Order: sequence, then structure tokens, then C-alpha cells
Amino acid sequence: MFHFNFKMSQLFSSLAILRILVATATHDAPPPLLSIAFDDASASFNISIAGNHWLSSAPLQAFIGGATQRFVQQRASRSTGVDALGAFSCANVSWRSGDGHVLHTSLQTYPTRPDIAIFTQQIPHGATQTNASNPILPSGIRVMDPGNYAPVVAFPSLAGGKLAELGYVTWQSRMVNVEWGTNVTGKSNGTNEPLLTGQGLQGLSTSGPVVLFDTSFSALVVAPMDNFKSAVHHSRANAPLPTWETGVSSELTSLPQNFRHRTMLVAAKGITAALDTWGGALRTVYGTNRTVIGKQDKNVEYLSYWTDNGAYLSGGAWPRPEGGNGGGTVVNEAAFKAVVKGLREQDLHIKSFQLDDWWYNTSNPQGGVYSACVANWTLQNATFPSGLAKLSRALGTKWIL
Repeated sequence: MFHFNFKMSQLFSSLAILRILVATATHDAPPPLLSIAFDDASASFNISIAGNHWLSSAPLQAFIGGATQRFVQQRASRSTGVDALGAFSCANVSWRSGDGHVLHTSLQTYPTRPDIAIFTQQIPHGATQTNASNPILPSGIRVMDPGNYAPVVAFPSLAGGKLAELGYVTWQSRMVNVEWGTNVTGKSNGTNEPLLTGQGLQGLSTSGPVVLFDTSFSALVVAPMDNFKSAVHHSRANAPLPTWETGVSSELTSLPQNFRHRTMLVAAKGITAALDTWGGALRTVYGTNRTVIGKQDKNVEYLSYWTDNGAYLSGGAWPRPEGGNGGGTVVNEAAFKAVVKGLREQDLHIKSFQLDDWWYNTSNPQGGVYSACVANWTLQNATFPSGLAKLSRALGTKWIL
């Protein structure tokens, strides 16, 4: 009996210690890395990272029917659901403009993935006359509009908080140039694409992920989940506070029925960790397996030969710093055959040739490097008289076009 009482006393003592440890751990638990406080009455929100207020919502903006629309909140509701990322809670808001346009917005958060949130805008009836911008059409060589225009519907829009003091990283333009600094909404606009002078948010030229970070390297990725070719990050200069707008470009003239655009937010400790988490989440949503793709993609797994600008064999002559031309005249069938012969003599076997923007007819009459845009997808007979299919068989390679 004495032995039994002794064991029970040990058990009660252990349970008491456990309760103290749990209480201490709960009291000392750090705040969640990503926290979004949403107010149903005003449809406003505040974003905090590691317990610190970083960003607030800015008023919803939209250009539909050839005019700026003022949307009024109709109702708010809460719902739950499950998607590829897991179970989520959703704050939903319905809006209507004075012209009768309907818009739905929502914010999804994930109890089991507190580092992720998704903002969604939906236009159930579609929209026309959405082109608020007046883009400059390409002309000449290397003259292209950067696409720095506001979105059709700006949701989410971000302002205030620490936006002006946070560091940022963007990947700009068609060459995906990395650019970084502080105050992502307070930078100069580029005037040409690829961007040589623009910094910060540049519309279509910064259509991928944008990362914010602080001095402790807590990081937040803001990136589109859909409509990747038309998504924009735009800085609205005429707002009461510098405002970061997300959505699809107002260079689009219309949006289809049941149009949807989503923006994903992902937080992590460290810029690389945040980007890696964002990439993993996006692959989960789209069911993409990097390992499988790598094994099936010959461009990744095997040696290929590229003729982009700067390559020794490129479409037209290009100057070298030391003078003279790199590739000389337009590359032709004979040049490709000579390349394959030379590589095979060195026991190098390529699976594909990349043909850059010089092989088809372009808006630049002479073709060649820095052609402004496609005129039509037809072959230049003087360059490839046999045609690409026959030349591909002769070389024993595929084309990357």
C-alpha cells in the first residue's frame, strides 16, 4: 500500500509540473509570423508579421465600363472550406457600384498553415472597357512600354504601417533582373523595357513575387496566384498614402464572366525561406512536381545550344566591347550544321537548339537582335530554305522556339 501511495504522489507531482510547463510555454509562445486582422463592418484589414504591424488595407479601386467605379459594400459573411493547402476560414465581402457592377472579394487563412493567406477578387458578370491605360505600342529597336499601369480592380491594396521603411526585393522585366532597396512604393518609374532605370513597383515589369523584409529578416512574399502574364504590382502616387495595388493590368480591354484573380501572401524567417515556402505552396496548389518535371524536361536534363542575344551565334551582328561583331551575319542552316559537327567531334551531343527572336518576321524590317515584336510566325526562307522540320531531322535535335 505504501508503494502504491508513493507512485500516485509522484504522478500528481509530475502532472503539476507539466501544468506549470504548459502554462509557461503558452505564456511565452511567440506571436504567429503572419497575422491578418479583418474587420467585417469596414472590410478593412491589418497585416502583422511576428507581432509587429507592417501593412494596412487601402480603399478598393476599380476601372470598369470606361470609368472609375465607386464600390459600396453590400454584405459580409464568413465561411469555411478545404483546398489543396488544407482547411481554411474565409472572410467574404460583396460589393456593388453605382453603375450596377458586382464584385466579390475574400480573404482565406489556414489554421494549419498560419504562414499563408490568399486574397481573391471575383467579377461574376465580367467587365468591359477596362483599359484605363493608354500603352505605347512597340516601335523601333528596344523600345517597349514597361506596362506600369494600375490594375483593373485593385485588391488587395496595401498602405501605411511600415511600408515606407521595409526593405524589398523584386525581379523585374523580361530578363528577370533582381532589384532591391527600401520603400517599394517610393521609387522612380522606368521609361523603357527592359528596365534600365526603374526601381520598386513597375506594373507588368514587376509581375512576379515581391518580398518585403525588416532588419531581423522576417520576410513577406506578395505574389499573384493566377493570370501571371497580366498581373501587376502598381504604386498609386495620387493616394492619400503611398499605396501598393495588386490585380491584373488595365491594359486589358475586358475581363470574362466569372473572372477570378488571387494574390498569395507567405511569411517566413528569411528571404530565401519565404520564397521557398511560397514556391512550395504554389506547386501544391497547381499539383506541380519539380522532380518529375526535371526528369521529363529535356531542356533541364540535357545539353542545349542557345542563340539568344550575346551568344556567339545569334540572329544578327552584335557589337563586342573590343570591337567587331560577335555572330556576324544572320545565322543559317550551314552555321547550325557546322556547330553540330564541331560539338560531336568533341563528343558533345546536344538535344535541342534554341532559336531567339531573329528567326521569324518581326516589326523590325531587318529582323535581328532586339526585334520589337512578332509580325507573323513565318520562316525567313533565305535563312532556313529547308524548313525547320527537315533541318531538325538533319541535325538530330529538337527546337526551342
